[in-house]
Amino acid sequence: MKKQYPKNKYVFDVEIVFGNPQLSCDRFGICKIIETESTESFERIFQRAAAICHYKPTQKQLTIDFWQKSLSEATRKHYFGGHYFLIEKNCTPTLLLKENSVLPASFLIVEGFYPIDFENDDFLSLTVNIFTANNEQVYNEKVAVRSY
Repeated sequence: MKKQYPKNKYVFDVEIVFGNPQLSCDRFGICKIIETESTESFERIFQRAAAICHYKPTQKQLTIDFWQKSLSEATRKHYFGGHYFLIEKNCTPTLLLKENSVLPASFLIVEGFYPIDFENDDFLSLTVNIFTANNEQVYNEKVAVRSY
């Protein structure tokens, strides 16, 4: 099944570095998001993956579609071994973005277990709620995904 993307500025290629930013990219979470020109020739390296991001500003969400072909076997087992992707602590990933990026310059991903969508043969998908200075009140009210 082929995934369809809207053709707009809110869909773009990235490299993801897994881990907790507060622990020098160790353990679980999303440590870095690096906007790239293309994810076509991505080398399989533990703790990294090529992905397509779909930013949904009105919903305050970021959907990350990880290319399965970019995941090393160790990365797949470590981060995608269950039905949920763990963000172990509230984190603000390091962002290396293009000059004209649509993503906010900084945002927080709330800790919790986020469901992984395994429906597509090419991607493992994950949607996270993001909180910026503009929607800080929502974060302070703790409207977020929580651990089960």
